[in-house]
Amino acid sequence: MFQACRILRNAGILELIQKSHSTGMTLNEVVSKINLPLSGLKVLLESGLGVGLFCLRDGRYKLTKLGYFMFRDPMTRLDVDFVHDICDRGLVDLDKSIQDHRPVGLRSLGNRETFYEGLSSVPSPARLAGV
Repeated sequence: MFQACRILRNAGILELIQKSHSTGMTLNEVVSKINLPLSGLKVLLESGLGVGLFCLRDGRYKLTKLGYFMFRDPMTRLDVDFVHDICDRGLVDLDKSIQDHRPVGLRSLGNRETFYEGLSSVPSPARLAGV
């Protein structure tokens, strides 16, 4: 769901629907403006409905306050980008981390004992975000 929300933001779908805030948009209207396959847009829009980025009234998607902040709030943007660029890599090993009671996924950022030791060498997108 997190990744779907990020894609909705990055693909311009949140902003597109926000611009039509008074009327909202149908699925077909979104398809005509966004260069993604219909099936993919359905998955994204349904995910956005599920987490509350949109509401659906009379077949028209309208952005909620949460959806608005997802694409307009600078801190939310930084947090989403940081989770995508840094944290998601380590989540691949979440099951092992839980089982072993240690941060197994930390190795995705290098050979460190703690996350904080590697902050100065995180990849560029996160570093540019102020890390």
